[in-house]
Amino acid sequence: MTQLPIPQEEEEEVFDFASHRFNASHYSLGRVIPFFPWDALFRHLDMEGEYPALLYTNEEAEQIFESLSEALSSLVLEPNIELSISLDYTEATTPSGQEQLMGVLQIEWEDSSRWRDELSDIMEYDKLMPFLIEAVVSHIICEEGYGQPLTPQLEEYTAMQEGEKYRVKTLYHLLSPYLDFKINGRVEC
Repeated sequence: MTQLPIPQEEEEEVFDFASHRFNASHYSLGRVIPFFPWDALFRHLDMEGEYPALLYTNEEAEQIFESLSEALSSLVLEPNIELSISLDYTEATTPSGQEQLMGVLQIEWEDSSRWRDELSDIMEYDKLMPFLIEAVVSHIICEEGYGQPLTPQLEEYTAMQEGEKYRVKTLYHLLSPYLDFKINGRVEC
């Protein structure tokens, strides 16, 4: 008679802040889209109110939301969009001389799809791109950073059209007030 192994209690994994570095080419847009900054977009469009309540009080906001949600869903399936992300950490000194950890987040977005043309009825691609990049940053901070609270600070943003390709390159510093910050499990965002 064989004995079955007795299940052991699993310890909750502990992540040291800044121990989670990664490099990912062809990053899944499906992981990023849920972090789309609807409030920021509606503020940019001079619509008063907060998402999602705004959708019930402003017909134009509801139409934009529905059209853009559908477009973003098709974006996830678009094979001609490449999203590459790298996250690394380094020690930095604040202007006041205090040591702190800083995340260095680089994002590259390359799009050679027809998705941009489909989007033109809703919003110009150049005006939408900062919100898509903000969704990527929010996703990284909440899902990959493990080191909440992090404050994203944009250091570089370059967008260029090269024939059929549209490229965006960004560099963010993710600042944390902690040197030895530990968190159990995943960050709640």
